Amino acid sequence: MANEVGINVLRSSKGARVRAGDVVGVLYSGSLLDGDGAPFDANYDFATFSAIPARQLFTFELGGAQVIQGWDQALAGRRLGEVLDLTIPSELAYGSAGAPPSIPPNAPLRFRVELVGSIPAGESEAIYPSYSDLGLSKKLFNQLKAAKPKVADRKIGTDASDLLTGGASEDLLIGLGGEDVLQGNGQPDVLIGGPGGSRYVYTDLKIPLPAPAARTAFWDSSLPVIRLIFRYSAILWFTSASVHLVRQLEKCGLPKALCCWITTVMGGRSWRSF
Repeated sequence: MANEVGINVLRSSKGARVRAGDVVGVLYSGSLLDGDGAPFDANYDFATFSAIPARQLFTFELGGAQVIQGWDQALAGRRLGEVLDLTIPSELAYGSAGAPPSIPPNAPLRFRVELVGSIPAGESEAIYPSYSDLGLSKKLFNQLKAAKPKVADRKIGTDASDLLTGGASEDLLIGLGGEDVLQGNGQPDVLIGGPGGSRYVYTDLKIPLPAPAARTAFWDSSLPVIRLIFRYSAILWFTSASVHLVRQLEKCGLPKALCCWITTVMGGRSWRSF
């Protein structure tokens, strides 16, 4: 229909629904549907899962005519934590007037929007989705809650295949679905993969770690090799477990030289534990 918004859910959530009268906080990126994909306005880069410098979370009253009609129509009833691709016809955007110089007359628009949090109508406290709302397993949610890792930033992927790369400080990277690549960047990042076969990449083996007993390992992957590595990562400190891990990895079909290298790396710097 010409006067309806197309909605594609990129990240599902079980978070609270937002309704008219709520104050909603969103991350977004907007582009011309018929353009080259370059954003005309954004406070977030969904390609890198990074905030745009000097931009803040955008807040508005849902249903209060503070944004274009397409947003009010599409976001009503959606859940906190969702990431949506919205295709908005010009009639529900800026119409025949456009919004010069960025948006020409009669231009349909595409927005990617993440519903970060809200203040429900009549309330004073903001609410946010939990990690479990986004699909993190109960076991991992409880581990993460108990460990309380100190991180400077967090990046949470979508239900598709994503590349999540940490910054210069400690980060929390969470891949939810698809064939994600989670890449630490020289700090003791916390990398949590989803069930879609995530791949983990580290860049520094020299960062000192606490004693093995003080470290907590997080993992959630369907790959048996990854499971084996992280099962032993918390105790591999040049102990007899090294020999057992080599044997178990060989059973997965890995060459012995690669098995020994993995065991050596895990003994010297467990990039998936801290």
